[in-house]
Amino acid sequence: MLQPASRASTSSSSSFQPVSRQNTMSSHDTRSVRASKRMSVTALYLSMSAKDKDLEISDELAKAQKHLRELKAKISSQSKKNFVLEKDVRYLDSRIALLIQNRMALEEQNEISSRLEESLESSQEGHFPNDEKTQKYGNLLFLLQSEPKHIAHLCRLVSMSEIDSLLQTVMFTIYGNQY
Repeated sequence: MLQPASRASTSSSSSFQPVSRQNTMSSHDTRSVRASKRMSVTALYLSMSAKDKDLEISDELAKAQKHLRELKAKISSQSKKNFVLEKDVRYLDSRIALLIQNRMALEEQNEISSRLEESLESSQEGHFPNDEKTQKYGNLLFLLQSEPKHIAHLCRLVSMSEIDSLLQTVMFTIYGNQY
């Protein structure tokens, strides 16, 4: 059954290997199972029993991997749901802020309208000065604008702590816009 060495070297390109003691598997040599292309019946039985043990291990591993995949899928779906919910919360938060702002604006409008109504009622009672008082006030402003020595004399009479508020009030009122 053994072929001469010369013939084995010439037929190295063929896939057929003759059965010899070197390529049969013993029960203790597990490495030869991996290296050999042909196995004996004993090796086949050994490998099948090992595969049963591997299948048990594989089944547990497969179950664990399946469980991990399911958990990853749940995490992914929950993450998507959380993103959508956070987006909705931000939208609702902006809407609430707009409603609060509009309510404040409405309250301000109501307050302004009530003040206008009060001022209209008070104007009917005669709070506006008559034409003679308006004419005198205009003459005073003209005099202060044309002769600033009166304002300078007033500034000398005021203390240094009050000078800023006086200048701001008088100068900006008499001489117009502060800018």
